[in-house]
Parts: sequence; structure tokens; C-alpha cells
Amino acid sequence: MKTSTRGRDDIAAHEGVVLKAYRDVAGIWTIGVGHTAHAGPPKPKAGMKITRAEAMEIFARDLGKFEMRVGAALGDVPQHVFDGAVSFDYNTGAIHRASWAKSYRRGDMAAAERQLMLWNKAGGRVVKGLTNRRKAEADLIFRGRYRSRATERAEKIATATAIAAAPVAATVAVTGPPDAESGISNGLIVAGVVVLAVLAIFAAWRLVARHGQNIKAEA
Repeated sequence: MKTSTRGRDDIAAHEGVVLKAYRDVAGIWTIGVGHTAHAGPPKPKAGMKITRAEAMEIFARDLGKFEMRVGAALGDVPQHVFDGAVSFDYNTGAIHRASWAKSYRRGDMAAAERQLMLWNKAGGRVVKGLTNRRKAEADLIFRGRYRSRATERAEKIATATAIAAAPVAATVAVTGPPDAESGISNGLIVAGVVVLAVLAIFAAWRLVARHGQNIKAEA
């Protein structure tokens, strides 16, 4: 089984694409899309740099290893479960010993989710970024919610709102401050454009909402 495009997007969103080697929260040298020496060559080290194309090539190669491990640990599972588990193993390298995976295979989803959320520590301390990642993985594994699509919908709403609101700013700039003779007419023009912009924003929101429902139905 292979990680889906949305699954790969989620992992890349969690990890980021960093082209110069750095130490992660656990002090491990990392580069590209969360690549460490544990995943195989190349071995990240101080001062190491790669291109974006090289980062994505390493990412694709690394995924194969984790996909095999998840397949062995969970067996035949729905795509969203597989994608979330690959994200977990890519981050922790612990799918083979994680208690949540064993609970999932037994069908105890409540226990599995509780146990998954315990994997939020580095160096013995709770890390907010890891807590957020486990929440996103739990949403994906147990509820089929992809993080990348939620972000995409939010961006579409923001874009649609900006486009709809643009005529208001443009009209205010054109009309300028009203004088004694034109103040009333300019005010009416601005008011009319504001009403149209509000209606356009509402229509855009409805369109994006319907798009989100379609995505949810497909998931």
C-alpha cells in the first residue's frame, strides 16, 4: 500500500521542507522533509545543504521504508488510516512497538486514540508541536480528516473574501473624501458597493462550504 497524495501533503506540512541541516527538538540532525540518518542515506550533518528537488527525492525514497513498516504493523486498513500511521512512523520510527497500533488491530479505537496522544514528548518533556501533530494524526486515523485539505479550504475562503472585498477599497480610494456637494452621492455609492461585496462574500463562502462537503463525502 502507498501513501496517498493528500497523505504526503500532510507529512510535508508537518515536517516542512528545510534545505539546510538542523537539529530537531530531540537534537537529531535533520534535513529536507524531516529526513534523518535513521531513515537511510544521506546522513545529515552540520553545514549540509540540498536542493528542493533533492529533498523531495529523499522524501519519496524514505516513505517506502515507512510504508512497509506500517503495512506489517496494521495490515489491510483504509487509506486514511494508513496515511496517518505513516505520518506517525515517519516522525517516531515506532509503529512496530506502539501500543496504539496494537489496540487499533484489536478494534479498541478509544484506547488506540488515547495511546496515540501519549507520543508527544521529546527528551522526557511534552512538546506542543508533537501534541498538535498527534491531534492531526488522530483526526486522520480515526475520523478521516486530512490537515492539508482543511488548510486548502481556509486559504480558499480567505482568497474569496479578499477578492470580494477589493471593490470596497477601490471605490473608497476613487471617491475620496466627500465635499459638500458630492458627499451624499459618494456615500450612496460606497454603501451600494459594500452591500454587493457582502453578498459576494456570502456567495463565495457558500461555494467553498459546498466544496468542503464534497471533499468530506469523498474521504
